[in-house]
Amino acid sequence: MKITVDAESNILSYAILGGLGKDQIEISENILPKGFYENFRPRYYRYNPKEQVKISNNPNYQPPNMGGPLGVKSPVEILEEQLNLVSSNVGTLTKNIAIQSANLAVSQKQLQQAQKTIEMQNALINTLLQIQGTTTVGLAQVAKTVSDIKNQGGEV
Repeated sequence: MKITVDAESNILSYAILGGLGKDQIEISENILPKGFYENFRPRYYRYNPKEQVKISNNPNYQPPNMGGPLGVKSPVEILEEQLNLVSSNVGTLTKNIAIQSANLAVSQKQLQQAQKTIEMQNALINTLLQIQGTTTVGLAQVAKTVSDIKNQGGEV
């Protein structure tokens, strides 16, 4: 078995198979205290190579403060932040969709109004063309009548 320790001889990690790098220390599993594997956490145990009990509990051990002054966050805090961010993004997207939907409805009404205006303009143009055609025919008849009257020696 191999272990790594820090400057205060606290055990940082262990490996049953393989290695831990250049600073690893080879030890026998026979010197492990009962429950070592189940209770292991970095710095929870201390390696004392010169003492009779080679591996003992670290009397100064304190569990890591995941939200401590270093700003290290626990996985739960990180997930909560990510969930809040996703929820916020969903809310923003929902608002944007509502705004775009309202804009689309306004654009559709404007398009319908423009179509009605075009239809009315087309109807007006057709009416004016009919009037112009009628007027042209009417003026041609008046001109012919005036011509006929003059040919018969009359005055207009």
